[in-house]
Amino acid sequence: MVIDTSLDGALAGQDAYDPLSSTIPLPYRVLILIGAGLLLYATDLHLLSALSISPSAALDGHAAHQPVYRLWAVYSAWVIAGWWLFRAVTGGNPDAMDACAWLPGLTALGVIVGAVCPFNVLCRRERMLFMRSLRRIAFSPLSQPVYFADVLLADVLTSFAKVLGDVYVSACQILAPSASLLSPVLGEGTGDWAVPLITCLPYFLRLRQCFVEYIASSYTATRSLANALKYATAFPVIALSALHKTAHDNPSAYSNAWISDQSLFGLWVLSVLVNSLYSFWWDVQNDWGLDLLRPSHCTRSHLSSVSLPHAQSSHRHTHSTSPTGSPLLPTTSTPSSGTATPSKPPPSSSSSLPAFPVGHPFGLRRTLLFPDPLIYYLAIALDLLLRFTWSLKLSSHLHEIAEIEAGVFGMEALELVRRWVWTFFRVEWEVVRKGDAGLGMGGAGGVAGRMGEEEEEILLGELGGKTDS
Repeated sequence: MVIDTSLDGALAGQDAYDPLSSTIPLPYRVLILIGAGLLLYATDLHLLSALSISPSAALDGHAAHQPVYRLWAVYSAWVIAGWWLFRAVTGGNPDAMDACAWLPGLTALGVIVGAVCPFNVLCRRERMLFMRSLRRIAFSPLSQPVYFADVLLADVLTSFAKVLGDVYVSACQILAPSASLLSPVLGEGTGDWAVPLITCLPYFLRLRQCFVEYIASSYTATRSLANALKYATAFPVIALSALHKTAHDNPSAYSNAWISDQSLFGLWVLSVLVNSLYSFWWDVQNDWGLDLLRPSHCTRSHLSSVSLPHAQSSHRHTHSTSPTGSPLLPTTSTPSSGTATPSKPPPSSSSSLPAFPVGHPFGLRRTLLFPDPLIYYLAIALDLLLRFTWSLKLSSHLHEIAEIEAGVFGMEALELVRRWVWTFFRVEWEVVRKGDAGLGMGGAGGVAGRMGEEEEEILLGELGGKTDS
């Protein structure tokens, strides 16, 4: 690629480039989104604790928000300093930005070194728990239980699927001589299949977890197979988008009349609808335990797996404190929600879980740990809207339109917001499902909590005992 090195040529070229890429190149946008995900996770934990709902009851005891805030603060300071240095050195000049592409690479390298640093600094306990969870997600044997915290992290990674594709594009922009920081479009043939394959990786890992749950249940947990199908519906969206991009760029690549730009686009739209609607249904009915999309003949008016007291006067949620903090719902299987089998509570047992006296608000459930049912309806509406925008965002060909770079970045940010809301209600339902509200107690209930504590002891032993907080 020949670049005019004169000042007039630089200014003219700058006008042709996308303004967002000229200000915040793709590598820094990737780092910003990672930092945003870290901050949103910390606020999830913080808000749950502020509402007297202990996330430790669901997250295997590893749910302190203060260290995550500290990690985010250090991470953000490093990324902002790297971006400021890049802007100061290049001054927004396109030639200088490409010549200094090593600067965002250095910033990213610092993040990687900080994440894997073996020394007792930068909240080592949280970093090591995170790395260990990643290792279990990718390499755990089929005989090992699937922990809820690992399921949650794997689901979060699916929201970063396109960001992972951007990591590859960013690496090419930094390392490939013919690439430019000012354009997210790689050379012809470069990344046509690498980006879609990388985008598929988080869905494959989550799909693997579902099959592990199914195997652990002695091949009886059909719910795990239905969950696996949800993640499998993302693959046609990604593959058809890549095929459509190839057909659009090179019409002669497909001589068959049945495989054309128009037919592939139609199939892609259909796959987007299937993926979005199925994922939305699963979010509401299974991940949040709500009855809105449940067939009317199967609608539950009571939460049968937990022994609940009747509220005295109001349908509005009120918190109460458990006298014992003990788990109300023992489990007899793996720690994940896919294969847990609730045992029947004794008739005389009581619970700290507040409940509505008769039935429950329309489309929700009898046990709600958040203060107002309206919150649940707003979350459902937001999830439906953003599920569709995220399916569109999985399309690799969207980056070809430089004018919508800001829109693409915005959709990635909105998906993080959707995942933030989803996590909030997913953890709440897991607390209800386990039957241990953990109201102010900070204890983990059931088998998952006990396994989490044992694993933490092993991990801290590997870390050499004391870690920084």
